[in-house]
Amino acid sequence: MKTATKKALIILSAFFLLAFIAPRKNIRILMCGDSTMTIQPLSKSVYDSIMAIWIDEPFPVRGWGQMLPAFFNSNVIIQNYAKSGKSSKSFINDGLWSKMLSNLWEDDYVVIEFGINDISTNPDRHSTPQEFETNIKKFLVDVKKKGAIPILCTPMSSRKFVNGSLANDYKVYSDIVRKIAVEESVLFIDMEKKGREIILKYGEKESEKLFVNLKPGVNRNFPKGVNDVTHFNELGATLMAKEFIKGLHELKINDLTQNLK
Repeated sequence: MKTATKKALIILSAFFLLAFIAPRKNIRILMCGDSTMTIQPLSKSVYDSIMAIWIDEPFPVRGWGQMLPAFFNSNVIIQNYAKSGKSSKSFINDGLWSKMLSNLWEDDYVVIEFGINDISTNPDRHSTPQEFETNIKKFLVDVKKKGAIPILCTPMSSRKFVNGSLANDYKVYSDIVRKIAVEESVLFIDMEKKGREIILKYGEKESEKLFVNLKPGVNRNFPKGVNDVTHFNELGATLMAKEFIKGLHELKINDLTQNLK
């Protein structure tokens, strides 16, 4: 065999060997959920009636999915399709699920977290427990058909205390997610449970530091102040993102955890 031919075969063999043993690059995580996960704007324009001008005022709300990119190296790409106010029902009806699917590749990870808005009385958002279960199962079927990997999450816990005890308004929907995760043997992170543990660790008063709580006059987006028990500030969103990362370690999803900073 001629030397040139031998060299070509060696190079070709090395190429195929590397194709099989080389670590996966550009791992993608696609996020589907609500305002607690979405990318919130860093600022919003508000009108200053005294100066008679529009001012960019910092917006203090953050979604935990918004904080995730800071935890990964450049091998991991995160695409956040989550939107404020969306339930499992409206995420489908408003075309966001179809949009995500059209961009979904084989071996992508799809993080699915709904429930907070499904409990709403708004007919555009509300899903009965039966409808919610149907929607979540649809998500799993669609993702698997694409050869992608779903990661189910329970909805985030609110910071709602009643007589000193932390309420659990989304328990019915969270339990449905837990049940489906077991029945379908899919990856699952109990974000509600993890979030509750963080809130309880801080306590009823101190946990205000994790959510958007502002006195009147501090921020023009909330001129009368705000005491939000649902939406995180940067600290809260970062802590919840860390809990998701802990969940990845617990699930031993190595191609993600090996690409953490």
